[in-house]
Amino acid sequence: MKLISLQRRSRFVWKLAAIPLLTIAIFLAPASMQSELVYARASVANGEYWRLVTAHFVHQDARHLALNLTSWILMTTWGHFVLQQTLSWTKTVFSCCLMVGLGLFYFDPQIPAYIGLSGVLYGSFVADLTISALVSNQLARLGLVLVFGKLLFDKFFGHDFGSLLLSPSQISAVHAHLWGALTGCCFGIWNRFCRLSPNRHASTSCVRNDAP
Repeated sequence: MKLISLQRRSRFVWKLAAIPLLTIAIFLAPASMQSELVYARASVANGEYWRLVTAHFVHQDARHLALNLTSWILMTTWGHFVLQQTLSWTKTVFSCCLMVGLGLFYFDPQIPAYIGLSGVLYGSFVADLTISALVSNQLARLGLVLVFGKLLFDKFFGHDFGSLLLSPSQISAVHAHLWGALTGCCFGIWNRFCRLSPNRHASTSCVRNDAP
């Protein structure tokens, strides 16, 4: 039991630190390197598909970076201690990165460029909320309602009040937030379904909750 507890604590620390370390390293990289990582619709259309994933780890300035990393630490800590979820965070993050990028590319052609971790933040957090909501966690259910309520407000009303509530960059980020949240919700439902499936031990496609 102590060994399991130690392993779980180690995974939490690794999850808490890995994303900040990666994003800080990219933030300190030369601007020429960062420009090769951002989501640029025209570049993706020309075959630079890595931008769909790497763009989420690039940030505009120190304030943008600090805001996202603070949110990552708070959401990760809350998910671990309050929701007590240990989803395979590497698969969750990669799935959110990819699906947010694809969502922007295929469904939001009006957005020429995007950077930042916020879409992935929404996805990772909603994945934890979804798993907990499906096991009758009332706090998680309330959290889902609040998150999607905010996203829907930003999506359908934020544009009308853009000059008051949302800057142009924030308006474009709303789309990334929505794609991230939808991905996290689907990821959480799929993970829960795999755990409930009678053949889950024979399946290698399900995400193990004790994986990194």
